[in-house]
Amino acid sequence: MQEMPAFIRSLYNRVPRFFAGGMDPCDFLEVMKTMENWDDWIRGITKYANERLALAEEALADNRQLSAGEYFLSAGIYYHFAVLSYFENLEQKAEVKAKSLKAYEKGMGLVKPSVRRLDIPHDSYTMAAHLRLPLTGKAPYPLVFLLPGVDSVKEEYFPFSEVLLKRGLATLAFEGPGQGETRAFAPMVDYERAFISAFDYISAMPEICEERISIYGRSMGGYLAPELLLLISVLKPW
Repeated sequence: MQEMPAFIRSLYNRVPRFFAGGMDPCDFLEVMKTMENWDDWIRGITKYANERLALAEEALADNRQLSAGEYFLSAGIYYHFAVLSYFENLEQKAEVKAKSLKAYEKGMGLVKPSVRRLDIPHDSYTMAAHLRLPLTGKAPYPLVFLLPGVDSVKEEYFPFSEVLLKRGLATLAFEGPGQGETRAFAPMVDYERAFISAFDYISAMPEICEERISIYGRSMGGYLAPELLLLISVLKPW
């Protein structure tokens, strides 16, 4: 039996992440049927992203704002996944990634609850984050920090934030040093101090209950979460 090419194996290894982040399993399987090289993957996933973008614009023109928002966010995550593990052409990767952020931004204010972008100051730069508040209950809300890994981004957390929001929990998908958009300003060093800046920023918001903040992480974020929880307990002994 012929050994599976490394790039195809890497895509199958990311299947749980793709599906958890909002990719339709049927779309993944259809693209994998024709896979021979990286270009096939990018072309196939980008095709589905383009379709969702067109559906979003159509829905927006018809004033179907919720549908438009969901399609924009879906297009954004598809563009992101199209070049997630791709490094052969960094110019192409940056171009598709820019489409991802642009599509996602268009949908943030249309979904319910909306996605509010925060640019959290730290040292000489800002850290990107997405805040969502529950539609039920009453402020101040308990909040869960959602930490991505080394190569994942805040946008991947939208489906999981839906789970938490239904339970009355606010969510903050946060990109610290070395993650997502914040990577352009700082590598993943001194993460603890950067996180405290984010913690102080979010806990000062009137919508958030400072004494009811927790952390959830995946991959590297899962490694960081227990350490950061311990740090909070030491620095913020309510």
